[in-house]
Amino acid sequence: LSTVLVTGGSMSMPLDAELARALAGGGVEVVRDPRVGTGLSITGIVDWGRLSTKQVETDTPEAVVMFVGANEGFPLKYDGRNVECCSTEWAAAYATRARTLMNNYRQGGAARVYWLLLPAPRDERRQAISRTVNAAITAAAAPYLGQVRLLDMAAIFTPDFEYSDTIDVDGEEQLVREEDGIHLNDEGSRIATERVLERMRADFGDQIPGG
Repeated sequence: LSTVLVTGGSMSMPLDAELARALAGGGVEVVRDPRVGTGLSITGIVDWGRLSTKQVETDTPEAVVMFVGANEGFPLKYDGRNVECCSTEWAAAYATRARTLMNNYRQGGAARVYWLLLPAPRDERRQAISRTVNAAITAAAAPYLGQVRLLDMAAIFTPDFEYSDTIDVDGEEQLVREEDGIHLNDEGSRIATERVLERMRADFGDQIPGG
């Protein structure tokens, strides 16, 4: 393991900084490439299919950490027509886009991909979108489970997909969400980082600190 790419939408911040700090001094370069305001269902700012190809060509990371989904729910093309979220067709179209990214990032099986599923947001309408996104990502990963690891942030931060600003950490309630009810705050990102490192340690052993 020489290079880790941390990317995605605004959900990947400050996760990228936490991972960079955790891996500092271990001979591992962390490439931080968050793209704020982007999503897989919106291409006006970034086309993630093209971007993921460029990222791999530029950095050839052995591990990719992906966290996207705060800005989703836009209409997608399915069978030649626009479909709205959160229909079965929309989920299928989203899964196709996610699978393309996973395939690019896994680099023919040479790399490992750590894709974080979304915790429930506060807003009920957004909850429906996030549920569908998580289901689509899970379906997308099915062919690539040898290289793609899905990390369920909902299980950690919002069990049963019920929103909460706080969780129990070592017997104390800790605030883990930003005021917008969507993003993880510094403490939440620290906890998410621990989960990512734990899963990376299973793949890369002693190169990952904390084992």
